[in-house]
Amino acid sequence: MTAMEIVINKKKLVVQDDTLKIVNGSVEEKYDLSKLANVGVKRKFSKPLLLLAIIFAVIGIVNADNPFYIILAVLMFLSAIVLREESLILAFENKTLVLDVLDRKKSNELLKHFEKCLKKKQ
Repeated sequence: MTAMEIVINKKKLVVQDDTLKIVNGSVEEKYDLSKLANVGVKRKFSKPLLLLAIIFAVIGIVNADNPFYIILAVLMFLSAIVLREESLILAFENKTLVLDVLDRKKSNELLKHFEKCLKKKQ
């Protein structure tokens, strides 16, 4: 099986066979994926975008005669939904690991791989 390498926030994740290796500078951590107990995704909204959307919604209500503020608030809410942050949560038998993944494509790819490892175990 070929190794899957992904770089996340200056951390390099290498997934090969049943091993997850996280390299952060000179520190290297290894996790045995055969001891994986559960996999999950935590999603949260970007607080600055959400705050800006609320501010523009309040300004839109105060200035109801100008629909530009309401349109801007809707665009901000939509961007907050689209740009939500995702974190992968890996629960091992003795430790829980949280991986902050900014890219949804990378997140989905890793999630699918970890779910396959979890199904192999069962």
